Amino acid sequence: RIQDLLATKMLIALGDADTKADAEAGVMDQSPEANAQGPYRLARGRAYFAACQHIADEKNLPFNMTKREVPGVGHSADKMFNSIQVTSYLSQ
Repeated sequence: RIQDLLATKMLIALGDADTKADAEAGVMDQSPEANAQGPYRLARGRAYFAACQHIADEKNLPFNMTKREVPGVGHSADKMFNSIQVTSYLSQ
């Protein structure tokens, strides 16, 4: 249920340099439906967070998601998970 998703404590961690949509980006859905969400992962993550926040506001539902953008990081799990933005959230 959408209300359960929106109320779940969750971090949406986005690399602010994750802006490639070509072969350098690795496997990434380029279908028209996926591209409607944004041309690259950072845009899609921002759109997802904004859509969730909008639904919560519109339906007056609890919203417990946090978005943090990691400066200078592209599509790198290691750099994301070791960033201060992620480690500080996980230590709360």
